[in-house]
Amino acid sequence: MSATTHALTAMIASRICHDLISPLGAISNGVELLQLTMAPPLPPELQLIADSIRSANARVLFLRLAFGVAGEGQSMGQGELAALVRGWTEGGRLQIDWQPGPPCSRLRARRACLALLCLEAALPQGGEIRVRDDGGLWQLRARGRRAALPPALWEMLTEPQCSVELSPGRIQFALLRGDLLEGDGLATGKISEDEIVLSLP
Repeated sequence: MSATTHALTAMIASRICHDLISPLGAISNGVELLQLTMAPPLPPELQLIADSIRSANARVLFLRLAFGVAGEGQSMGQGELAALVRGWTEGGRLQIDWQPGPPCSRLRARRACLALLCLEAALPQGGEIRVRDDGGLWQLRARGRRAALPPALWEMLTEPQCSVELSPGRIQFALLRGDLLEGDGLATGKISEDEIVLSLP
């Protein structure tokens, strides 16, 4: 993926997420108004809608950071970043242990989110991912049953030369590779039977 294509992909993702946030927010406000007019307990149908809207909002915010424009010179506190990640995984099979760290650039935050999406694909039965910012390097350790990445996808993250035909569900590997190649180099790490370790800038 060329640098130009990479930038256009990020702008498209940012635009889509931006356009989705307004209607989701309007639905969320409408549900809150309905809740105020009803005595508890809420009907299960309304509670399901409220939970689904909250989850959709959280996922869109996370995906906007992962796939959207990083923004030159912008930074994020890791508390804010950890909250986005918790919203993305709420109710799912992944558990994220986010270790506290100093503020980081939005570009580095995006790399961490893309790496989480890559590891999610490697944990089809769920599991735990520990994330730590260690002196400017993200250290990610994923554990779960049958944790595995196909060799070709692993090479996208770790090898200078690779050739992979990707499906839409695996585009995060190409985007993370592009970010890393434009920055300080590819990831390093190892895969074992029940664990995947990644280190990236």
